[in-house]
Amino acid sequence: MIAPGWFGRIIDTLRAKKCNGYVEGIKNNLDRLSFPLSTRGCHDLSSKNSKIELIKAHQSELELVVDYLLNDRCTIAAAQNFLYRNGIPLGIIDVNKQDRVISFFIDGLTDDCYGIAYSETGKQGKLCGGQIVDWENLVDKWYNLSSI
Repeated sequence: MIAPGWFGRIIDTLRAKKCNGYVEGIKNNLDRLSFPLSTRGCHDLSSKNSKIELIKAHQSELELVVDYLLNDRCTIAAAQNFLYRNGIPLGIIDVNKQDRVISFFIDGLTDDCYGIAYSETGKQGKLCGGQIVDWENLVDKWYNLSSI
């Protein structure tokens, strides 16, 4: 159970860390708890150019996550933790080892969201629960992904 005033601590942490995509809180004053927040208002990652910039800025970390996930070298939880610890505002939505596709969530609701995907084959990834309405190559094997 998170101690009283946890919401205030989240706000303070966001201000202190300049909203880098994750929040740290203290759980039972013993262990640390990390969890994602929406990046809306912190980063404008809705445009294709901003997604390309994100991919290029974190290319080595993203390639490491992709390699580890597609080759069973780590769990989704470990990869997700790595992204948060490195300030990369992405959530892992789907890992399809057969088609060699990983979908990353940026923002939105369950059936209306957007993100990016890594696809070795060019096959579409999955994103939330909605129908894919935008699948366009951004750079190399990275694709723009949005659903409604």
